[in-house]
Order: sequence, then C-alpha cells, then structure tokens
Amino acid sequence: MIYIPRKEMPQVDEANLPELVALAWQYGHQPAFDVVDAHTLHAHQRVNHARALAMPEVVKRKPILVSKDNFVLDGNHRAFVHREERSPANIIKLGLDFNEALDWLFQLPFTYKLTPTTPERN
Repeated sequence: MIYIPRKEMPQVDEANLPELVALAWQYGHQPAFDVVDAHTLHAHQRVNHARALAMPEVVKRKPILVSKDNFVLDGNHRAFVHREERSPANIIKLGLDFNEALDWLFQLPFTYKLTPTTPERN
C-alpha cells in the first residue's frame, strides 16, 4: 500500500481540469474520461470521514483524477464517499502510472501543494 499525506499530493482546481486534459493530450499521456465503480480506485491517504460524508452533491460529481494503475491523484475524499454510497464515480484517467503522474503533475504551473495558508477546497 502507498501512503502519501494529502499535503504532499498535487492539488488541481476544477477550473484547471480542461487545461490539464489538453496538456495530457499534448504530451501523449492519453487522458480518458470514464464512470467507474469507486471500489476499483486505490486510495493513498487518510480520509476525514465526516468531511467526506458531508460533501455537497455538486462536489461529489467533480471528476476524480487517477493514474493508469487506478491510484487517486486528486479526489480521495470523493472516492471514499462514492465507495461508501456505492455510487459511480466520474474519473479522468491519465495514461501514466502513479509515480510518473505525480512527477508530471508537479511540473504544471497550476498544480500546488496544500499549506497551512492554502484556502480549504473540496
């Protein structure tokens, strides 16, 4: 099992997803949109269960960013709530394995890490 704390993971705002997908195509990382059973996704961090279960419906519908080996890159709380509710999850799958995807995501100008001063986002 992989464990990487949330603050060490790339954060991608929903507004940047179209640019992320365009760049993934440009660099040959074969992004794919899909709807999957969330049980097929692999978490890599602890999830605040209360926060996840209180998530508004509009946030739950946001796509979860995953690697080609089905590890969640951004959206562990959303993946958790879909598993709990047994509901399908919207995903954007990159054609890179987990470690390659992390390296690539951190090269993008709009990707950031959480810090104590970063505003909380879902």
